Amino acid sequence: MPGTAPRSSRSLGLMVTLRDARHARRSDEKQKQVFVFVLTWACSSVGRAPSLYLGGPWFESMHAHNTHMTPEERTSALAFVQTVTRTAGAMARDAFGRTVVAYKESDVPFDVYTEADRTIDIQLKEQIRATYPAYSIRSEEGDIATDSRYVWSIDPIDGSSNFSRAIPHFAISVCLLVDGVPELGAIYNPMTDELYSFIRGEGAFLNDTKIHASTAASLAGSTILLTIGSRETNRKWGLELYERLVGAEARVRNFGSSALDICYLAAGRVDAVVYGGIGLLDVAAAVGIVHEAGCVIVNADDGTPLTLTHAPARMVASCTPELGQAVRSL
Repeated sequence: MPGTAPRSSRSLGLMVTLRDARHARRSDEKQKQVFVFVLTWACSSVGRAPSLYLGGPWFESMHAHNTHMTPEERTSALAFVQTVTRTAGAMARDAFGRTVVAYKESDVPFDVYTEADRTIDIQLKEQIRATYPAYSIRSEEGDIATDSRYVWSIDPIDGSSNFSRAIPHFAISVCLLVDGVPELGAIYNPMTDELYSFIRGEGAFLNDTKIHASTAASLAGSTILLTIGSRETNRKWGLELYERLVGAEARVRNFGSSALDICYLAAGRVDAVVYGGIGLLDVAAAVGIVHEAGCVIVNADDGTPLTLTHAPARMVASCTPELGQAVRSL
């Protein structure tokens, strides 16, 4: 696995439809929907940054995907991810409470960027390039492009606003995607020494202990994390949803780190996570973790599967389909 990537004949706009018996079994009784992978290689600074739409059951589509990686290669890659996230976490912990704060030029008001974001981003990229030089790297702080089906998605500090205000709720996020599918990854909170990780098809873990989502199916008594976001277009929607959730006797919170919010859902600490605008590619490791823990992620507006891209979308992630539907019906 280290050093070189398998050949790939994929090109822009490639659509792979898995319809034969080698990849999916159809039930005569239920006539299940055939799984469809649409891999859209977007024209971005990564060159071939993958965007994945999963038609059909999200879990089974992910599990049917063939990465051409051996079990040993996957285990080695996960160990590498866990090591680099812990190293980056130590850097963040050392800078906690004394970092220089700036703001990015973006469409998000007061998008915080710290000196620690920059230094940790450099450190992660150097470690990845030293071990996997043929792979692409996608980061909010700048991309490194190669002609590879393997892409590392990193966020040096998820929850930069919390970090900049000395609030100990933030994380380092690293994920390996193969053809746009989250294959393995880790999310580390250095302030609590909690390391969330996953390997596709093998489960989600918190410090080596397997985790599962809760089984809540109704709003009353559930704990829901709601992040409206700072975009003006979401304010009315978010405030109305907040009022309805409280009216339905749900406990509503906002913690300020997308990756950790979703990991809390995977660990059963909360029951649903709702975002007014989130790019799932930015939290690819959390997407893999939450699915391995048995959760469901859909578009908050129409209940359809979401596309794994940087483009922001309204999202509902829930421990059960019933709870997700209850949130969306408000």
